[in-house]
Amino acid sequence: MEPGTQLTERQRRTRDSLLDAAQAEFLERGYAGATLAGVAARGGVSTATLHKYYATKRAMFAGMLERFWASNIEPPLLGGDPAACLRCIGSAYAERLLPPESPAVVRVVIAEAIQSPELGQELYQRGKGPYMARLASLLADAVADGKMTVPDIPLAVGQFFGMINDVLFWPRLLCAEATVSQEDAERVVSEAVATFLARYAVAEK
Repeated sequence: MEPGTQLTERQRRTRDSLLDAAQAEFLERGYAGATLAGVAARGGVSTATLHKYYATKRAMFAGMLERFWASNIEPPLLGGDPAACLRCIGSAYAERLLPPESPAVVRVVIAEAIQSPELGQELYQRGKGPYMARLASLLADAVADGKMTVPDIPLAVGQFFGMINDVLFWPRLLCAEATVSQEDAERVVSEAVATFLARYAVAEK
């Protein structure tokens, strides 16, 4: 279906079912081994029905990533309080990392990114990109308001998410036995916010 097409409730259920099937197919067989026919079989539909929603494997993979990494920071952030805004962004990002299948999805992309670098770029844009853009905007506003001093905003953005990634995600990506809890995530985000503010916040007089 064309982007922006309004779906009926039945069509939304069918699309979501197909994306569930696509995720299972990609995680089991990898990007190269996955096929639209395999997705159709898992979803219990014909390939003709599947093609009405996703004409190519790449489009289906993009749809899976879009749903999986859907940003949950669209509502306006709390104004005037950098600490609250940082916690909002950090917590939203952590929630994207916590699902047990998150590392597996990223492994699929990494495995194919050497041959198809655009897949890695797609993961970055759909996954981390929205959060990084939102934080960059927050920091620019905080600097303009005199509440923070951030000489290099892109560097600072990378530092903030790096503090979260290094604890909540990378160990699980490299070691299947590693686990994190909701309590772990809350503590990691709180410490990242405190560390970030200690470096960049303007001290109150």
